[in-house]
Amino acid sequence: MRTQDLDLTNRRFGRLFVIDIYRPTKNGQRRWVCVCDCNNLAATTTARLLNGDCRSCGCLRMGLPKSHGHTVNGMISKTYKSWALMLARCYNKKNNRYYRYGGRGITVCDRWKDSFENFLADMGNRPKDCSLDRIRNDVGYCKENCRWATKLEQARNKTNARMIAYRGEIRALWDWAQTLNLNYDMLHARLMRGWRPERMFEQPLRRCGRS
Repeated sequence: MRTQDLDLTNRRFGRLFVIDIYRPTKNGQRRWVCVCDCNNLAATTTARLLNGDCRSCGCLRMGLPKSHGHTVNGMISKTYKSWALMLARCYNKKNNRYYRYGGRGITVCDRWKDSFENFLADMGNRPKDCSLDRIRNDVGYCKENCRWATKLEQARNKTNARMIAYRGEIRALWDWAQTLNLNYDMLHARLMRGWRPERMFEQPLRRCGRS
């Protein structure tokens, strides 16, 4: 039997489980619909599966870990994504943030490194509008040094907080946001555009539509 005529349905290749034929490529080779252990779908060819060139939907390349089963409405949960991205930052040298984490010695504790279940038991589900934050920036990821924090709380915890001089005082941007009762994300965006403090803090938001 020719390779292109093989039936790969219900076979496993790495993290991929073949569920159906997709459609032939231009050269007539079969393509297959696969479900990955991380619950994403992927389509690839017979040759790539048999040669071992395709072993996941791409999550292996991004540093995402093994199967977990933690989904919400059929999608990977935000809690699991936080755990997976934590590992990628610390151990995947191709991750664009590795230099700030694994590249400078930040690691994940043994209890969390190989077990999402342990991470979930210690941290609970990720609250809305929060992300994983380390309390001490020079210490790695572990129960004692991590929390779920809002963007404002994380900004407050940064060692390189941007200091802004305004009305004779010098404060961190997050401090001005709280003092003036202004949205931190808005102020940060204005700062990145190069606005001076007076304009950044005093110009009101524009309203859409006609007045």
